[in-house]
Amino acid sequence: MIDNSLSNLDKQKVESTGNPSIKYNGSLNSYNLDGVEPRSVYCPKDIAQVEAVVGASADNNVNIVPWGGGTRIHTGNITGKYETVIDMSALCEIKEYEPDDLTVITGAGITLKELNNTLAEHNQFLPLNPPHTDKATIGGVLASDSYGFLRDAYGTARDMTLGVRFVRADGSSIKGGGKVAKNVAGYDLTRLMIGSWGTLGVITEAALRVSPIPESSKTLLANFKDLSTACMTAFEVMNAHYSPSFTLNISKSLFVNGYNYNGFISSDTLFCLVFGLDGIAETVSWQEKQIKETCKKHNDIDTNLLEEKESGKFRRFVQNYPSADFKGVICKVITTRTGLENLLEFVKEKSTAFGIEIETLCYAGSGISYVMLPLSWESTTAREEPDSNVKDKILKVVRSLQVFANDTGGYCTLESAPLWLKKKCVIWQDIPGLKLMQKIKKQLDPGNILNPERFITFS
Repeated sequence: MIDNSLSNLDKQKVESTGNPSIKYNGSLNSYNLDGVEPRSVYCPKDIAQVEAVVGASADNNVNIVPWGGGTRIHTGNITGKYETVIDMSALCEIKEYEPDDLTVITGAGITLKELNNTLAEHNQFLPLNPPHTDKATIGGVLASDSYGFLRDAYGTARDMTLGVRFVRADGSSIKGGGKVAKNVAGYDLTRLMIGSWGTLGVITEAALRVSPIPESSKTLLANFKDLSTACMTAFEVMNAHYSPSFTLNISKSLFVNGYNYNGFISSDTLFCLVFGLDGIAETVSWQEKQIKETCKKHNDIDTNLLEEKESGKFRRFVQNYPSADFKGVICKVITTRTGLENLLEFVKEKSTAFGIEIETLCYAGSGISYVMLPLSWESTTAREEPDSNVKDKILKVVRSLQVFANDTGGYCTLESAPLWLKKKCVIWQDIPGLKLMQKIKKQLDPGNILNPERFITFS
C-alpha cells in the first residue's frame, strides 16, 4: 500500500473529467530516474485530466514530474522525493494548422517526427532538431529548451513559439501568448515556460511558427590538420555573405567512434568542419563552390560533399549523438564564439594530461560545445562503475571544465552522467538570474510540487 501518493487522489476531481481510469498500470521501470522508480504514473488524455491530476496532487502535497518522451529527463539534479509521473504522450493532437500562415497549434505530447510528418504534406517543418525526434515531444522540447544545430539559421524554441497553454501547480490552466507573431500584452509567460524544465507548470499545448522545407539540403565536410586553421576557416565562412545554415567543428575521435567515416576523413585529420548547405539548388551549388575555395585557401586536407541521402544520414548522426544514448559523460559548455578555440585547446590538454579520450562537437555559430567522455557501460539502470582511478580522472576533467567555463565567462552543465558522478559534481553551474527564478518559482509553485529540486531549488 502506497501512502501519500496519487492513489490517494481526490476521487471526485479525477472522476469529474469523465474518465477516471487514467492511472498507468504497466511497469514503472521505463520511468526510472536516477535509479529510482516513481510510486505512480498517470496518463491524462486531455487538459481537463491534467488539471485534475495536478490539482489533486497539490491538495495531497504529492510531487509531480512531467514526462514527455524522456529524451532529456536525465538532465538535472538528483531526484529526491520522486512520487508521481504525469505522462503527457496522449496529448498528441494537432488542434489547428494554417499552412498559409505558417502556424500550427498542437498538444504537448506529439513528437517532433509526428508533427513534421504532417507539416511535410505542405512542404513545411518545425526547424528544431534535438536528439531523437521520434521520441522528443513538443512539451518536453519546450520545457528543456532543446534545439540542435539548426539554431544557427532558425533560432531556438523561444524564437518559434508563439504561445503556450500550461497547468499551474494548483491545477488551473493559463494561456500565454497566441498564434500571432507579435504579442506584447502582459507578462511573457511563453518565454518564461520555455527552459523551465517543468518546474513552473505542465505544458499542455503550444502555438508554433513553422518554416518551408529547403528545396535542396547538402552537407560539406572539410578536414584540417590543426585546430587553429580549422577555427580560422570556420569564422571566415560564417562571416561571409555565403554563410551556411550551420557550421560544426567535430573532433576526429568522435567521427571515428561514432560514424562510418571511410572516405570522409583522412589519417591526418584532427578536426572536421561540417557546413550545412540549404536553400534553392542554385544557391546550394554556389555556397559549395565558395566554401571549398575558402577551405583550400587555408590549406585544408580535402573536402567531401554529402548529397541528399547521405547528407540526411550524417545530419541525423550528429543530431542524435550527444544524447542519453551516449555511453559516457556529456558536458554542455557555452562560451563566446571566439572562445571556442581556447576551449578546444583546453580539452586537448586535459585529454593528454589524464590519458582520457575526449570527444567534442561544437556549434561554431553559437559557441555551444558538447564535451564527451566515452565510457563502456551499456545502460542507465544496470551499468558497472569504473575503478576508482578512472573515476578520479573523470571527476577532475569535469570539474576543470566547470572552472574553465566560469573563469572565461561561460557556463558548463553536466548534461548526462552516471549517478556516482552526479553525486560529486554541480549539475547546473552559476545559473544566471537564479534569485529571480527562485522568486518566480515560489509564486507559481509555492508548494514546490512540480519537478522539485531538479532545476531551481528554493533558497
